[in-house]
Amino acid sequence: MIKKTYQFTDIDGGFPPFLSVINTDFLFARGASDGVYIQEIDGEKTLLFSLRGVTATICRLNAKADTQELTSFLAFQGIKNVLSDFFFEEISLEERAVLKITPEYELISDAISITTSSKLSDYKCIFKLLSRNGSFETWYPLFSAKINKGFSCGVYMIENSVPVSCAVAPFVYENSGVIAGVFTDENHRNKGYATRCVKSLLSKLQKKNIKEVYLWCEDKNIKLYENIGFSLYGKIYIKKEE
Repeated sequence: MIKKTYQFTDIDGGFPPFLSVINTDFLFARGASDGVYIQEIDGEKTLLFSLRGVTATICRLNAKADTQELTSFLAFQGIKNVLSDFFFEEISLEERAVLKITPEYELISDAISITTSSKLSDYKCIFKLLSRNGSFETWYPLFSAKINKGFSCGVYMIENSVPVSCAVAPFVYENSGVIAGVFTDENHRNKGYATRCVKSLLSKLQKKNIKEVYLWCEDKNIKLYENIGFSLYGKIYIKKEE
């Protein structure tokens, strides 16, 4: 049986590789069919998948999954694109808190914005801070393309001509956005730079008519973002880097 789920706590079991994508779809659900679904057979969760628009993202929790039922369900929903990962492997996950901004928050704009007209040097400034997430050759083309299409945006700050802090919204969709790349160089922390970057990014998102903003962070940083105006919304799990 396939049923829609409304709780993050329902998403458990195999922790498949696409779980972060599915949780993002959970946050961005808009249409009547959008959201996260589970398949249960004899009380056991066998399939986990999400629908958003005409796209389905599918994770199989175990080999008992009834793919025929899934195929019929997707055909009924008019799904045209399917992203799936049926590989079975040991996955190490990191837990992140998901926070949502409240309607009342202070906005500032003293950070340098990354826009569609930004120079390559601007992208490189953020890359220098976030380079732990991959090589420039793989990171820059994806990030710049998403920014140029309006699906991402970011800001950064400099001190003595050196980038010291940044905040990135890698996912912007319709009237919602997710902030997931907040970082300050360890030699420049405890100066309020991250707070200023996040507030400046919120201002930029507001100008893009983004009304719902979510943020991922470690539990130890929850208080920092609550002081800005975020409140705890749920949990998300992402694949831990090797």
